[in-house]
Amino acid sequence: MRTVLVAALAVMASGCVAVPMGAPKASLPVLEELRAGGLPSMQVGRFAPDPKLKPDKDRSVTIRSWAVSSPQGGSFASHLGATLTANLRAAGKLDPHAALVVEGLLTDTDVSSGLPDGHARLAATFKLVRDGQTVFERPFQVEATWSSTFIGVEAIPDATNHFNQLFDQLVLKLVSDPDFKTAAKTP
Repeated sequence: MRTVLVAALAVMASGCVAVPMGAPKASLPVLEELRAGGLPSMQVGRFAPDPKLKPDKDRSVTIRSWAVSSPQGGSFASHLGATLTANLRAAGKLDPHAALVVEGLLTDTDVSSGLPDGHARLAATFKLVRDGQTVFERPFQVEATWSSTFIGVEAIPDATNHFNQLFDQLVLKLVSDPDFKTAAKTP
């Protein structure tokens, strides 16, 4: 353990380090909502950064000296789309030929591991399209606050994990939204 701590401190002391987040995986709360919500199958369309979003906010967030990036081509918008895809696939609701298409524009990313509390925020506008017609469009935002520590080797991974969890939370907020469900189920 001491060797790992010394190695991590040495890396941190050397300057800014780029670290990709983990690949998206299905989340149990999202899967439960998808299965219980009676949603039809859908496909995942284009996920991109909102044109008003500064390009660097789609590519990485800086947590102290670490630049955390998405494993999806360096785009958090793509990571959000991949998170939705992973959950729909695991729930048996992903169909590349479905009439329903979910699209998204990433509107905000933010994370800090300050003292005494860390904070992270993720926001996007989701759109549901059926046969070329928009049937649902709404912005959603999720946030997290946690007790942070001065010790970077603990605070940085903790902040990264909280930020990464927001992707599943944002997808859960979408698929559990009553208006989204109604729009998806209405032919």
